[in-house]
Amino acid sequence: MSSKKYDLLSKINIITIFFAVYLTPMIVNFLQIGPTLIGDKYQKEISYISNWEDLILHFQKNLSIYFNFFVNPIFLFFLIAYLTQKFMRFANRN
Repeated sequence: MSSKKYDLLSKINIITIFFAVYLTPMIVNFLQIGPTLIGDKYQKEISYISNWEDLILHFQKNLSIYFNFFVNPIFLFFLIAYLTQKFMRFANRN
């Protein structure tokens, strides 16, 4: 296979993996839930913290959720990004 065809297939492979891992879940989430804004989540879930006691109560209720790596969306994002990067390197190695 010529080098140009291999490069083209490699680029198509990278774009396909990117769409499958990152964009498809966002599109499905948008179709299921609709548009959501970060401000909406703040207003409904976080804005009840108005003083020191509310802050302490908030951390007591949610600290276990923040440190649970399996439901923490930031940790899951970096884990999936790492695995995707490794898979893309494996798929595109010469």
